[in-house]
Formats: sequence, C-alpha cells, structure tokens
Amino acid sequence: MNVVILTTSYPHDGDPVAGCFVRAMARWLVGDGHAVTVLCAGRPGAAPVVDPGVTVIAARGFTRGVFGAEGAPERLGLGATLNARELLRAIDSVLALGWGAMRLRGRAERVISHFVLPAGLVAGLVFGPARHLGVIHGTDGWLLAQAPRPVRAAVLACASRWWCTHRALWEALSGAATGCLVGSMPLEPLRALRRPPRPFSVVWVGRMVPIKRPAWAIAVGEALASRWPLRLEMLGDGPLSEHLAAAPWWVARGAVDASARDAALCEAEIFLHTAGARGGWRREGAPMAVLEAMQAGCVVVAVDSGGVAELVGDAGVVLGADAGPAELAEAVAALWRDPGRRATLSARACARAKARSWEALGPVLREVLHEMGG
Repeated sequence: MNVVILTTSYPHDGDPVAGCFVRAMARWLVGDGHAVTVLCAGRPGAAPVVDPGVTVIAARGFTRGVFGAEGAPERLGLGATLNARELLRAIDSVLALGWGAMRLRGRAERVISHFVLPAGLVAGLVFGPARHLGVIHGTDGWLLAQAPRPVRAAVLACASRWWCTHRALWEALSGAATGCLVGSMPLEPLRALRRPPRPFSVVWVGRMVPIKRPAWAIAVGEALASRWPLRLEMLGDGPLSEHLAAAPWWVARGAVDASARDAALCEAEIFLHTAGARGGWRREGAPMAVLEAMQAGCVVVAVDSGGVAELVGDAGVVLGADAGPAELAEAVAALWRDPGRRATLSARACARAKARSWEALGPVLREVLHEMGG
C-alpha cells in the first residue's frame, strides 16, 4: 500500500527529535510492507532525516519556520496581539503544503496527517476524507477547540478516522469520546539500558518555550539543592534557554538525539514535567517525553495538564493544575524519602509504557488503514 504522511514536524539534521513520533510511524509502516512518502516542513539549510524505504519531501513554504521552533501559537501571537507578518507566512506555508500534496495525489492509497491544523485540513481537502487518517496531538487540537462548533465539525469531516492522543482533547473537540482512536502515539524501543540511577538525579526534557515552563524546573532545583546533592539535567533548546540562570547543580545540554536522551533517562530517578495551561486555552498534549521517561523507569512528577494524568495514571505523581514549583519540589522530596515507593512507581511506569509500544499498537494502525477507503 502506498501511504503518504503530511506533517509540519519531522526530524532534520538541525533538530533530530522534531516530530520523531512521525518518523517512527513512517519506519514502522515501511517495516510492515508499505511504501511511504512524507511531505514535511523544511528548515533553512537543514536536510530531513531519511530512512531506508521512506521518501521525504520538504515543502518549500515551510522553510520560514512558522510551524517550527517555539511553535505557531507563539510566533503568530495567538491569545495576545496577532502578528500579521507571521500570519502571512503561515498562509504561504499552508499553500505550499497544499501544492506539495496535490503533486502526490496520484501515489496515495492512504493518507495520514499529523496535526489537524494545518496538515489534517490540507489532507482532507486534497485527498478527500475516505482514505485519510488524521492524528491530533495537542496544541493543534486545543486551537481547533476554540473555533465555533460548525467550524470544528467541518474540519473533523476532513478525515474518515481520527487518532487523538488523549481523551480530554477529543471530548473538547467533539463532545464525546467515541468515534475516534484515543491514545498516545506508540513508543520506539529504548536506545539504552536501564542503569542504577544516580541518587538525587532529576531530568527534564522539552522545548524551552513558555508552555513548558522550564524556569519552574530551575525553581524546583533551587528548593531541593539546599537539602540534597541534586543533579538536574535539562535536555532541549528554545528561546527561553538563554534566560535561565546557571547553577552548579544543573546541566543544560540543549537539543540531543534519541540515543543521548534515552541514556540520560536511564540514569535518572525522577522525570520532572512542568508544562501547564497558558493563554487561557492552550494546554499540554500527550507528551512523548513523559512516556519515554516512563519506559526508561523514571518516576514522573508533573502538573496535570492536557493528557498528562491520563498517560501517567498510578505510575507517577501528578499534582493538580494549580500546583507550582514549591509543590513539585515537595513531591520530589517525598519520593526521595521513600525508596520503596519509588521502586513501585518505577515498575508501574515500565509496564504502562510497554502497552504503548509499536509492537502493541502497530497492528491497530494496520487494521485501521485496511478498513479505510471501502
């Protein structure tokens, strides 16, 4: 089967982890016997990562990066003062994606889009809904949820099947949790082996952008470092990185590849996730970083936002949406005082992540694709 994937985020040599879950899907489809073409966002001077059997095409208009870096909502000024210049760039980018999709119409037996705005909308308009599976992740879905109900319905009519990464988001979009695959994207196997964790070690992974609240991680560290020999490792880059004050107990490593990320996770006791609601409407999605940490045996300490509580369940500590750095620090401290609880939660995290592997969820994708299109 010839499968075309439309996405605004895909790994490239300037950022090896951007849209890594889309790449994982493409690779699984190839391994399952399909021919795969990915139409993705380009980046200035960057070449997309290419795997055997996967054809990657970078759409011209995306080189301006409206849908990359810190994300379209920040660049467009959504929820604040709309940036007209970035809006024009976004329109140009969407048109480029549409033009690229038009050129692929003849080779697509099935279409998968990642991010309903704009890729899902474009896929539906160009290829039609019958053979289109749309994946809704987080910010894209929360943005669509702000639109009037008729607009939401029209956009959701662009695919015959949807895969939404968490239940709360699908309920906000459609008013019901039925008629959709609800669950996170599948995980790839770890590229490192679990090692005895360093005592008092915390790792944070994410884009250093406002919704991820990296400064909260530093605040948590300040509250803990005076009581324990803390090591806080922060992986990720973004516009806020230069505003974070250095401290002897934390290390900022910038963007790293999957192998380095997995190695860091496999040495940590605690995974700290600080993202939360922002701008009145924007919430966290179902972050792959949380699942990757659980797969590595880290105990997740997080604030409830989007699909985080749904992902973690009883395998970590998810505080209420009103919690701040002080409450997060106390949750980490309580875990350090209770090694038995840490061990129990670590085992639960591994088991919970295993159910979200490609081995478990790949056959579901296969069945859906075969059911589509009549």
